[in-house]
Amino acid sequence: MSQERPATQAEGGATAQFVFEKSHTVEITNGPESNSNPVPSGGTVNLLMNAWDSFAHPLTYSWTASCPWSASNGNFSNPAIWNPTWTAPINTGGSEQSCAIQVTVSDGLGLSDQGSFSQQVS
Repeated sequence: MSQERPATQAEGGATAQFVFEKSHTVEITNGPESNSNPVPSGGTVNLLMNAWDSFAHPLTYSWTASCPWSASNGNFSNPAIWNPTWTAPINTGGSEQSCAIQVTVSDGLGLSDQGSFSQQVS
């Protein structure tokens, strides 16, 4: 999408019109990441990220986790907010395991961005 903003400039009696086109984007600008990596088995971390919409539309968030080594993918305090907490599943394997944490940010008008990181569980 673009937003047009006409501008005029007059010089010596002549008038010219310019059209500036602004590109519409949704972008994750920082993160996602956690405040502690690795997290202890069954421990909780704060998830951190920043995103913006170039037209200042309100953004929605959708967090998911995938921990293939566990029957559980852990639990989010609220997967639809900007900065949820995530509680890791119990790691009974005796070695550090990895979970993929992903967030999708959307403006509700068809634009979105995704980011992910690997969260280690000790």
